[in-house]
Amino acid sequence: MLQGYWHFRKLTRADNLVAQQCFERAVALDPGNAEAIAWLGVTHCEFWCLDFTEDFATKGSMLTAEAIAIDPFSAICHAVHAWTLLCVGNLDTALEVSKRATMLNPGDPNVLANRAFALTYDGNGTEARTLLHLARKLEPLPPPWFDEYVGILAFVEGRYADSLADLERTVECWDAMYALACCGHLGLADQARAIVARFRKLGPDPDWLLGASHEPFRDKAVRERLVEGLNIALAF
Repeated sequence: MLQGYWHFRKLTRADNLVAQQCFERAVALDPGNAEAIAWLGVTHCEFWCLDFTEDFATKGSMLTAEAIAIDPFSAICHAVHAWTLLCVGNLDTALEVSKRATMLNPGDPNVLANRAFALTYDGNGTEARTLLHLARKLEPLPPPWFDEYVGILAFVEGRYADSLADLERTVECWDAMYALACCGHLGLADQARAIVARFRKLGPDPDWLLGASHEPFRDKAVRERLVEGLNIALAF
């Protein structure tokens, strides 16, 4: 479990694969280990973030739901299930599950951060910002997805330069999707082309618009801004 989490925090394709193998071994040793099953689900959804393969997101959400069925009082299982639900576009259930997570353990920084992320999609930026600030206060060495969540909140609020600063260096297609949209809105053609070229070296061009279609914003105008920025950036 510890090895898996250590590798997962790096958010790279190679480390995510190693993390997945670690969690699989943990589940093999103890099939009732709900958190191992939950984190295994997270690694599946991470592959969605890395290359927009829809089957991975679906599988990840199913595994985290299974983890909650095994341990309905685990705050972290609820928190990561909420994140996987966002990956498959289910905002309403993600809000319910993340609220339950905070009730179970309001002092866990990952629980608070994932709740903040769901609230960001729901358009509640004020509460999301408060929870992210508290999560950072509780976790002096925050995982990199805390910055991701801050960057998405900035995009929602139209602060494209701030969002780009948090997201442009990622190896994930999901983060890069937002970075590209920011470049489009800011007219940063060279940066947009550099991001596309970086991913093109790894294989076929990601389906950025497919990724955007999964983003479950309550306010459809936010998704429209995401698609608009992407189209501008990809036309540079």
